[in-house]
Amino acid sequence: MAEMISSAATGVLGSVIDKLAAMLTDKYNLARDVKQGIRSLQDELRTMEAMLLRLEDKDDDQIDPLAKDWRSKVRELSYDIEDCIDRFVLNHSHGDGGSTANFVHKAIQMVKTLFKDRGIAEEIRRLKRLVSEQSERGKRYYDINQCLLASSSQPVLLDPRAPALFQEARDLVGIDAPREEIISLLRCEDKEHKVVSIYGIGGQGKTTLAMEVYNKITEAAFDSRAFVSVSQTPDMKKLLRDILSQISQRHFDQPQMLETVEQLIRTVKECLKDKRYFILIDDIWNVDAWELVRSALPRNDNGSRIITTTRIELVAKSCCTGIAAQMYQAKPLILVNKHATEFLNSQVLRVLNIEVEYCECPLGHVKSLGQLKYLKSSKLPEDIEKLERLETLDMRWARLENLPTCIIQLHKLVRLFVHSSVRLPDGIGSLQALEEVSTINLGIQSLKFIQGLGDLTNLKLLKIDWSCSTELRDMEDHKVGPQISSLVNLTRLRIFVHGEAGKEGINILASLPMLLSLTVTLSNDQDGDAGILFARHAINRQGFQSLLKLNLRCWREAALEFEPEAMPKLQRLKLELRARCQFKFGEGGLVLGLQNLGLGLKHVAVVVVCYAAVADEVEALEDDIRGAAAVHPNRPILQIQRIHQDWMAQGCSRRPSDHAILEA
Repeated sequence: MAEMISSAATGVLGSVIDKLAAMLTDKYNLARDVKQGIRSLQDELRTMEAMLLRLEDKDDDQIDPLAKDWRSKVRELSYDIEDCIDRFVLNHSHGDGGSTANFVHKAIQMVKTLFKDRGIAEEIRRLKRLVSEQSERGKRYYDINQCLLASSSQPVLLDPRAPALFQEARDLVGIDAPREEIISLLRCEDKEHKVVSIYGIGGQGKTTLAMEVYNKITEAAFDSRAFVSVSQTPDMKKLLRDILSQISQRHFDQPQMLETVEQLIRTVKECLKDKRYFILIDDIWNVDAWELVRSALPRNDNGSRIITTTRIELVAKSCCTGIAAQMYQAKPLILVNKHATEFLNSQVLRVLNIEVEYCECPLGHVKSLGQLKYLKSSKLPEDIEKLERLETLDMRWARLENLPTCIIQLHKLVRLFVHSSVRLPDGIGSLQALEEVSTINLGIQSLKFIQGLGDLTNLKLLKIDWSCSTELRDMEDHKVGPQISSLVNLTRLRIFVHGEAGKEGINILASLPMLLSLTVTLSNDQDGDAGILFARHAINRQGFQSLLKLNLRCWREAALEFEPEAMPKLQRLKLELRARCQFKFGEGGLVLGLQNLGLGLKHVAVVVVCYAAVADEVEALEDDIRGAAAVHPNRPILQIQRIHQDWMAQGCSRRPSDHAILEA
């Protein structure tokens, strides 16, 4: 279970890092200081990702409670950053329509200047502060160094990399090119000491590749050779004794002289000081473990060579510090039709990322891939139901209309990611291990699917498009609402609502007992009238008893009212409101009763959409928010940001004569 949670956290974090990279492309034309902020954010997130990787293979009872708490906070922070990026991208592409020449001119100017304003820069700075806080908290609360001196009395676990250490060359496919590249990196004209560090995510074949290099280089070229695996919780005495047994049997046979780590380091160093040696150090998880091993390997300038492997880029950099060294990033595995059958019979592959142009071979051969847990592909493999241990299936970039029914045979599937245009199969309720699903467009799913959705009682994260059209509201015995309300373990929900959900829809969301984070985007029906004035959404004291974070994006006319004692545990509130509606809902404007929220409220962020609004509408909305926040008992931190100011309407005040003006 702990592996699933950590894998989910690292998976989300990896997705966020990729999205940040996309923001740096020329498509968005960001200002220089914003790009610098994003790069800094990426570096910090990569460090946190490395720490999460160390937790990934641990059982739940092996992880300190503080580390578990930090892991959860990092995951939630990742979702917050993803929300920010998604909003940024949507703002880049979303407009309200219009056809006049003046509108087109303003649109062009907006696209040119939107990403140079202070809004996104301030958001990046805020996220950097939050990320830095969690990074420091992780370093304080989770001392990874405690893993270095694991007790030798603990049970010895089978290392899943062991088969790769002894695999025969004839069993390997497509490894020649990377093997020769690493051998070329190890070559050197003089006799300087050199290191090559291979890094990349788990399951990419780093160990197999390193052993191929190790076996390819003839023993005659070196006086001593050894290979060892460090692992996540290394027994350093055992590891050093393993090295010693391979370089000097005479010293190894004197156990009375090798009782401490310090004695072993001195002995190994003495045995190697005048020799040309070749050492392979596999699976290093942290810098301290590497430093300890390196202290036993003398730099004697006899042409010695060291290969290291690690999942963590920072560790790879440490292996290459202060010496002649090269880093080699393990490449994603590519299926070549000529060798696909042989390759897919691998017994150790756990992560597979397939690109469409290379995947023309059926995966009917993969029934032997008993270890495969993660599959990301832009083309759906055949016979996918044979991947019985699969936990993550990511088909977001696949050009699919329907996901085949055989998917429901993947009973260990924990995470399922598809594009919102994909129809999912009936019987989804049989996937009882599912904890995360996105994105489901309920408007295109069958009635049986919607029924089955309610059976996924272990679901914790759900992202859906919910069309609240008359057709869906009138479906007898197959309403969406009851199915969602049965998801009693749901902790995070991201929902895009088309049309008017009404009081019933709010009550459904409010009834979810474990819901901690809710992101709602309100939009009109595709054929709807953008000028429709829906009723004010009232939040009463009965619902949302566990909610900590609420993010509401109003892409249409919408207003809120928080009744006394509403959302008692809410800590963070983020609203995106259209200022042009400020006077349409009467006294109090778009938000009533913000001061009624629970005493735990710490932060309120409001994005004021200025499009088509006049100045007094914008100012009145901001004044109302400031006034309510000021009288809240907890005096939460308030952040107000304006967007689309270049598209504001020009003209007279729209303030009704009976609408009060707040005193400064």
